[in-house]
Formats: sequence, structure tokens, C-alpha cells
Amino acid sequence: LYAYSSKIDAYILAFRGTLPPSKEDTYWFDRVTMILDWLQDGKAGQVSCDGVPGLIHHGMCDAFNTLRDSLKSWGVGRQK
Repeated sequence: LYAYSSKIDAYILAFRGTLPPSKEDTYWFDRVTMILDWLQDGKAGQVSCDGVPGLIHHGMCDAFNTLRDSLKSWGVGRQK
């Protein structure tokens, strides 16, 4: 999910949290998705991530890097 504010000329990018186990996860791919999500959570060490101020969790940096090209095509991170 993302939003842009012209008032402050900034984008807000939101990621969903960890997928909890669910009784409704009846298909194998639901369980695989949940396990992969938990493995991503294990990358919780703080790192510096190109294009992001400060330190963020390693897994969040991986997710951000996965989306970087799409974000650039939307204009996020443009230099003025």
C-alpha cells in the first residue's frame, strides 16, 4: 500500500505484518506462504539500506529492494 502527499512531497509505503497461522489455511501454498513469511521475519538485524534513512530490519530492506524498480517507476526517490 502506498500514498503520496503533495503537501509534504512525500510517499508513504506500508508493508503488511507477519501472517499468523489460520484454521482456514487448508491449501499447501497457504502454509508455504506462512513459513516463508516467518523465515523473512528471522532477518531482523538492523542494517543500513540504500535509499532509506537510518537503520531498518534486514528483511524489510530485502522487501524494499525487491520493490525498488517499481517504486522508481512511480517516482519515489526522485531527486529534485
